[in-house]
Amino acid sequence: MMRSETGKVRPDNEDNCCIFDAGTARIMAVADGIGGIEGGEIASKIAIDTVTSILSSRLTDTMTEDELKEVLEDVYRKANVQILKTALADQALMGMGTTLTVAVIRERRVIVAHMGDCRGYLIHGSSMTQMTADHTYAAELLRNRSITQEEYICHPERHTLVKSLGENAFLIPDIYVYNIIYGDVVMLCTDGLCSFVDDESIRLSLKKHNDLADCMDNLFDRAYSSGSDDNITVLLTHVTPGGS
Repeated sequence: MMRSETGKVRPDNEDNCCIFDAGTARIMAVADGIGGIEGGEIASKIAIDTVTSILSSRLTDTMTEDELKEVLEDVYRKANVQILKTALADQALMGMGTTLTVAVIRERRVIVAHMGDCRGYLIHGSSMTQMTADHTYAAELLRNRSITQEEYICHPERHTLVKSLGENAFLIPDIYVYNIIYGDVVMLCTDGLCSFVDDESIRLSLKKHNDLADCMDNLFDRAYSSGSDDNITVLLTHVTPGGS
């Protein structure tokens, strides 16, 4: 299931997302546009349309994991080129871009391609793993141990992206692979949620995850009560015996 809202401050929604099946695989994707209301919304839509077009037509059950990784990289290349071409054709759209996080769930693995500051989480029982690393300036400083976790939380460049689609012509996504089992939950979200709700609060919202609709309500309630002033998008799915 997926839910996307403008939030209580912004008048428009620059997020786009999708969930669909291709063979026995389940694909989830979320994109958060940047570069102004119109440009951000267009860029994120291009990204999600590219995910849907390529993976629905090229992903097969017999594809190896390495082949799938190559297809995911191609998704990012093609989306990036289309965003750059669209911006070049319209001066008003110059500088537009988007984050993009894609999860492909099949068999006993989830393959995640990632660029930007949306996040992917894997919930197993009462434990939760953040599957992605934020591509922001402050996150880079934290990983390099130039700042502390406490400094990161209030860092002025916590939302300054260092990697996003539409930035330049030579970008490659991070790709992660995780083992999964029946009953696990995979979640993708934009920073409208995870910038305002800490990981422990997210984990508690998902602790009783048999009812995903209830989990979703809990997550949005926490985001709004924490003062989220951004668009909020969350995607949730159970891992089934077939892998999706």
